[in-house]
Amino acid sequence: MQDRNRRRQQFELERALRQEILESPKEVRTSIVASAYEKLFAAFPDHSVFDASPEERHRKGRLSAEMVAPLLPKSSRVLEVGCGRGDTLTALRVLGYDCIGVEPSIHMLNICTESDTRVNVRFGTADKLDFPDNCFDGVFCQEVMEHLHPEDVPRFFVEAFRVLRHGGLLSVETPNRTTGPQDISRGFTAVAEGLHLKEWTVSELLDQFKAAGFEKVRGLLAPQFLARRYRPVHCLTRVPARVKHLQDLLLRCVLWRDIRTLIGKLIGLDDIFLFGRKP
Repeated sequence: MQDRNRRRQQFELERALRQEILESPKEVRTSIVASAYEKLFAAFPDHSVFDASPEERHRKGRLSAEMVAPLLPKSSRVLEVGCGRGDTLTALRVLGYDCIGVEPSIHMLNICTESDTRVNVRFGTADKLDFPDNCFDGVFCQEVMEHLHPEDVPRFFVEAFRVLRHGGLLSVETPNRTTGPQDISRGFTAVAEGLHLKEWTVSELLDQFKAAGFEKVRGLLAPQFLARRYRPVHCLTRVPARVKHLQDLLLRCVLWRDIRTLIGKLIGLDDIFLFGRKP
């Protein structure tokens, strides 16, 4: 998308916007976050969020949906938190799911409704889901956790637990800090300093699931690129999250980041994918 000088400019802007968000008081944080992304998109109209063709968006939406669909029966009522352009929601709707999305960016909401007026999306934030108790079979977020203020993450898990029916499932997919940074910082710094406000580890996410009350938290032994394309792989390689935690600990022993990243992709740990049920 960009040469190194352009990437450096984006990195410096994101680092400044990051500080604004991290230092923002809770009562005005939503508007600060929205303003930060508007500034970013205005300064970089060539941002990757805008450069996908309709065919590419359809393909990515379908592949993203295939991380969630094997976990829930068709016709399930599903909430996506941080639905972005709505590509995954569109794919799930086609598969027969009753889908709703929430998104804090008005810019992204406009893209959703312009692309597909049948997608049910509304303004909302992860830490305050404006839905009744026990009303969804599934809640999921993909590539969202890393953008949330760390103070808001525990509340997101509590809110997801609240809106799920008994037996309902929460799934989370987010970049792994062990193979990071995975935002614009890569190539400039050793840790995420852009708009990935925090990149997580398996153990940290597992603690969040457990603290909110979720049980039977699991992950996949297979890499995501296989699980997305072959549903039997998704179904047959599910393991307790502690197995993924042990893999993550071993991965940290690899000294070279690029090798860690390659190994992470092969064992399904470049991105962390965990899911747990409400008892």
